Amino acid sequence: MKLKLKKHDRNCSLLIIAVVLALAGCQSSSVAVTTPSSLSPSSKKEDFTTAQDALVKEDQPLKAFLVAERLSEQQQNMSAFATQFSVFVGRDLITRKLADQGRRGSEPDKSIDIDVLTPVDAVEEIVSAARLHKVVIVNETHDSQRQRAFIYSVGKALRRTGFTHVGIEALVPEAGTKVMTSGPKISSGFYTLDPVMSEFIRRSIANGYTIFDYEQRKDQDVVGDLLEERSGREVAQAKNIIQILKENPAARVLLVVGGSHGAKIPQERGLKMLARLLMDELGADVLSIEQGAGTPASEKKFDTPIYQALEASLRQNQSTVFRQKGGGWLSSLGFDMTVFHGRSDELLGRGHWLALGGDRKPVTVTIEAQPQRTLLRAHALPVIGGDVAADQVLLDEAQTQAALFLPQGVYEISRDSQGGSKVRLGRLTVR
Repeated sequence: MKLKLKKHDRNCSLLIIAVVLALAGCQSSSVAVTTPSSLSPSSKKEDFTTAQDALVKEDQPLKAFLVAERLSEQQQNMSAFATQFSVFVGRDLITRKLADQGRRGSEPDKSIDIDVLTPVDAVEEIVSAARLHKVVIVNETHDSQRQRAFIYSVGKALRRTGFTHVGIEALVPEAGTKVMTSGPKISSGFYTLDPVMSEFIRRSIANGYTIFDYEQRKDQDVVGDLLEERSGREVAQAKNIIQILKENPAARVLLVVGGSHGAKIPQERGLKMLARLLMDELGADVLSIEQGAGTPASEKKFDTPIYQALEASLRQNQSTVFRQKGGGWLSSLGFDMTVFHGRSDELLGRGHWLALGGDRKPVTVTIEAQPQRTLLRAHALPVIGGDVAADQVLLDEAQTQAALFLPQGVYEISRDSQGGSKVRLGRLTVR
């Protein structure tokens, strides 16, 4: 078996020189796991546990995705569950299609007056606005590598302006200190298992950031009804962040949150979210950015009404915010601004935003066809147990070419099967 690679030159910023070594022979190791097709009928909870264990205990993203996909096919209302596992296999369109499963198309928001809006580069605008803030919050919807790639760009730009700390909701308690010394591991969290999120962590550390976790600890649990428990979590997260700020008075912090935690106005039943609690405690404003409404769907008819109204003003491959005439930015959900991501050029079904502004290089890998779906993976050498893959992508049946996006370095390329076996294909050098 041979591994073949092609160079890519896109606008000069994606120039790559890749060297691949022909294989002297493939080595494989099998892991005894149950394939999704042979799983007996089970409850949603059991399926979720099976998928989660496959991901965080067995390092089997393909198995986790297939379990989640099967459950989504059986129960359409479980598509949101499936998307949070599909994001780990690097095929954004598959994730978007799962998210749009069962949805009805919408129409453009006719209340949007484009004549009073000025489109500007999102990262530049955030950096400019952040000059007046100690805390900047950027959300992500947990099922979008595109949004995490944007957070990567924001973090890189804010570091150059004096931001010092990055707080990541996705890290489990006490993982912040550990990743500072050993980098992201399988045990660091759930969403941090996404190669884009883990690369954000690695590069942030390399750029001089201090990473910290702030998720609610067990000793901070609140027992009550759903509202009380949700409120308890928001309060605990705010306290943990405030403690970091007290210990580091000169700190300027980028917070990565999920969903509505960054909302500055109360949610249903008056629930105060993390952003509002931080403002109350600090006695100062925070800058809060939202991405969900501005991320394109699998088809244009499924885009949010606000996205449809503005798409003609968006540029391919770029991220935009809209200044409003008279001040402020166009936004929703109680955030300061919404970022709108233009649709992207693709390489073998993968968006060029995976290049992370040129910090990762696109490589086309030619491999032998297989009769079932497999997962192509790249791990930085030396491979250390528990490391998160640098990139990985789902291969369809009979697929013979795939795109990987990787930083400079030397990688072990491997292929996971649905049955749990891992075949090592060889080494790849990216320069």
